Amino acid sequence: MADKSVVTPDSVVLEEASAHEDASFEPTNYEDEDDEDLELEGGDMEVELGFLGEKEAHLYGPFGEWDGGKVGGSPVWLHPNTHVDIKCSGCDKNMSFLLQIYCPLDHPEQAFHRSLYLFCCRTTDCPRLGHARTFRSQLPQDNLYYANHEDINYRPLDHVNKSLHRCALCGLKATFSCSACHVAHYCSKEHQKDHWKHGHKQDCPQCLATHELFEDVAHATALEDNGSKFLFPEYAIHIDPEPATSVAHTATEAKMMHDFEQAQTSRRVATNDDVFTDDSAIDISQKDLSSLLGSSPAVDKTYLAFLTRVAMAKDQVLRYCRWNIEQDAVLWVHSTDRPTDVPVCAGCGEPRLFEFQVMPQLLYHLKLSGEDSIESLAATNAGKHELDWGTLVVYTCPNSCSQGRHDSAELIEEFVWRQTPLEQREEEQRLE
Repeated sequence: MADKSVVTPDSVVLEEASAHEDASFEPTNYEDEDDEDLELEGGDMEVELGFLGEKEAHLYGPFGEWDGGKVGGSPVWLHPNTHVDIKCSGCDKNMSFLLQIYCPLDHPEQAFHRSLYLFCCRTTDCPRLGHARTFRSQLPQDNLYYANHEDINYRPLDHVNKSLHRCALCGLKATFSCSACHVAHYCSKEHQKDHWKHGHKQDCPQCLATHELFEDVAHATALEDNGSKFLFPEYAIHIDPEPATSVAHTATEAKMMHDFEQAQTSRRVATNDDVFTDDSAIDISQKDLSSLLGSSPAVDKTYLAFLTRVAMAKDQVLRYCRWNIEQDAVLWVHSTDRPTDVPVCAGCGEPRLFEFQVMPQLLYHLKLSGEDSIESLAATNAGKHELDWGTLVVYTCPNSCSQGRHDSAELIEEFVWRQTPLEQREEEQRLE
């Protein structure tokens, strides 16, 4: 997911250079699908929505049963030998893992298994707080790590490099170990202190005695459920198709979707960017989401369109619509702060296209401020935000090319655009 914009992609430091159904994000390539199956009413491509669920194993067992993805904790690398630093260009500290999704392709063959990873900076005094980086990892069907048939539960470990040390807290490349047990490894002193605070202080003697990394179940569960200063709480991502007008649960939902589709059609032939005309009748009951985003819905008509669309499934945290040629699948939070130019893939030269976006609803579940309601989180965020975004929009190479890499353990960086929250953008405009 790459996006050519004002911000240049950071470089990734690689070792040696470098209700919802359990399902993966597997929309069929647009060139292989009939138009009537591909399009929703109003001309939009089918959108799949991601919802949070209870934690479960990701990338485990037969690949046909791999779920949509996961939020928080440490990344589960598709390639077991992935060993990387992922630094923020603003503060030069490791970014926090936000989420990953499994989104395989039939073509090209090297992307039979394919996962996308998203990281963001949550260093409070960093000038790029909230900005993100995104990476692609892929493997062919015939590989050293996974069986090449869905019905075989097989994951050989013979080719996994067990000498690669990863941070016991975040899962990124470690550079030193605990001075007491010499078993737990870390990427930074900050992560070592955080891990010590969240259980390693009690678990360290057991690590020393067994010469293996040990984590008490209660300590691990608490960290998974609540996260920490550097780690987001863990959830599974499940997917469902976005509701269409014909399957709206209520008359109000049907009217909301009809208004949006009518506005989208009008927008394509209009000369301005208004999603709704001034006399549009809009029935919106999105007080919670509006409070979280921190703005009045009357300010921006794109914002009204956003609220109307998400009202169909208010708890969505992710929207997936791979490589829509018309590039109208992004649900922007407001009408400004959008990329004006999306960079071509550095490997094959093809323009990168939209694949998925992260919604602001996810912020509430990340327990950033320890608040227990959207209203209290919004009140906390009225001052200095720890982390926020309007939406994170990910663009990727439509060829899913390898960019000339021969080592599939290397990550391929794509591009993510962070649209600022509406309130922040309004403040910036007042100061201009």
